[in-house]
Amino acid sequence: MEDDMIVEATETQAEGVPSAAPGAPSQVFNNMELTSLIVQSLKGVTLLESGVASVVPPGGLKTSRPASWKQYFARLAMVNRTFFHASIEVLWEHMSSLEPFFNTLLPADRKQNDMFSILLSYYRGVRSVQWHRFTLYSSRTKSLALNRFASSQLDESSWVMFFATDKTKPDPLFPALKTVYMSSNSNLSLLVAFSFAPYITSITVDLDAGSNEPVEESGIALTTLLQERARNLTHAALLSPFNSDTASRIFEITSLSSLSLHANGETSAVDFTRVKNLPLLEKLQFTQTLDASRPSPLPPLLDFPRVISAPLDGSPRLRELSVRANPPTHYQLAASITSQSLESIHLVSLSDDPEEHAMIIPHILTIHAKRNLNLKSLVVEYRTLGLDWDQDTINPMRGDPLYDKALSFTQALSALRNLTTLKISRVPFLTVDIMALILDAVHSLPMLELLWLDVTSMTDLDEDEVVIPFLHSLDDISRTNQRLNHCVLAIDLAEVPPIPNDYISTNRLKKLDLCTMTVEDLEERSTEYRLRIAQYLDRLFPHLETLTDTLPRGGGKHGARFSQWFLLSRHFVRKQPVISPERQGLVCLSKGT
Repeated sequence: MEDDMIVEATETQAEGVPSAAPGAPSQVFNNMELTSLIVQSLKGVTLLESGVASVVPPGGLKTSRPASWKQYFARLAMVNRTFFHASIEVLWEHMSSLEPFFNTLLPADRKQNDMFSILLSYYRGVRSVQWHRFTLYSSRTKSLALNRFASSQLDESSWVMFFATDKTKPDPLFPALKTVYMSSNSNLSLLVAFSFAPYITSITVDLDAGSNEPVEESGIALTTLLQERARNLTHAALLSPFNSDTASRIFEITSLSSLSLHANGETSAVDFTRVKNLPLLEKLQFTQTLDASRPSPLPPLLDFPRVISAPLDGSPRLRELSVRANPPTHYQLAASITSQSLESIHLVSLSDDPEEHAMIIPHILTIHAKRNLNLKSLVVEYRTLGLDWDQDTINPMRGDPLYDKALSFTQALSALRNLTTLKISRVPFLTVDIMALILDAVHSLPMLELLWLDVTSMTDLDEDEVVIPFLHSLDDISRTNQRLNHCVLAIDLAEVPPIPNDYISTNRLKKLDLCTMTVEDLEERSTEYRLRIAQYLDRLFPHLETLTDTLPRGGGKHGARFSQWFLLSRHFVRKQPVISPERQGLVCLSKGT
């Protein structure tokens, strides 16, 4: 193991290494600062070749670096004392277990034949030189994963007793530690957590079920510890266990600037209003795993007017909100997080009860839009779990003002004058003219750069089919949304409006995705019809570079055929006398994406 090689190198350094001959090589090999730069550069190259991220993301540590490349740095540690110190900066920077510290660095609980002993053979104490060796390595560790010990022979209870009574141990055990991933709820892990809690800046709590100790009780103990001692913690990810008790304690760590939460099942017992107790919070992420046996009930929609008018006293620095959950949980979060400073909102709706859940999406969007007038990005996606719509369930909600909030949403949307990104993907609406309502609101958004409207009908009934806007709606977009760069829109190309010869567009649109008419439809049309479409689009969007007939996530041969058709049309359009010399920036329609 590379850990054993490093320890052997330590002993070699203690005995002394022959000095190199004087000269430039010796000056290089014995220069600590220069050697550290060399080793760190080698680390970056080796990580890149191994396909490993050079920086551990906050809360992302689960395993240490691959042993295959750590062996190279272990050998470098044996060159001389300078290379030794530079190498262990790399080798012990990210550790995936406590085992190397207790089984290798300290005189672990082994007999002379290297077999484990039941009791600690050194229970009377660890000598100062042994603690020095421990500190030499532990002081290099910046990120640590507290996983369960792989060795069943290691007596963790004896270690806990030893650390609880020993007065000579270093405090803290890991002075450079900043990032922790914690999956073990063993007493030893909790004891070590008590030591590093005041110093770390990032922790992920994802306790497993591999212990006789209840995970819920361990979670409460750990989050209480963090609440009381984690004074420098800026990022926390509470993945398991997430419940009202652990959440309430996390919401009291006032130093947090970033918080990630994950729930299994419904969350009605969690008081999300306590998020406002985090004055420095800038980013909040929430994900949910649905429990089919415990579907979330609809929120009390009669309370909607009170929610809309609630005081905006939430976290003043909150800028980014990302939620992946079913609509009832979305509503709960939207109603509870009373901040007005959000700039980016990304909502992914999952549904285990699609009919009723989908009906409250406009409520959720209205709450967010009314509160956050400085919003720059609004992304909304809807994903069902393969369930069919039940028309009988929807019928009682038709025309009910308690559910019909599409107009409320689009009115609130029109006030978001700083919005640069608007994406509504696969979201079902019962309001058939929802596209027209959204486009009316879009004309009030002068800063918009990405417009993605891909809504769906709530049912398969003809009377519920969403009305697709005609081609002339692009004229309004060309005139009012001058900064637009990418547009994804379902358009009815049945008729081509007259080409606006008196209009010189300065619109910046470069990419347009039309997701209604297929190339087969166009092939049945006359050449004149096809050329008029090309002329019309060129007049509205002179900087257009890409035009496809599919959503960006699709494409393939179908999208390529559409682009090929427009490439051919471009050749003829450029020869038409209706296009003036100033129109040399004619649309260049490349292959689909």
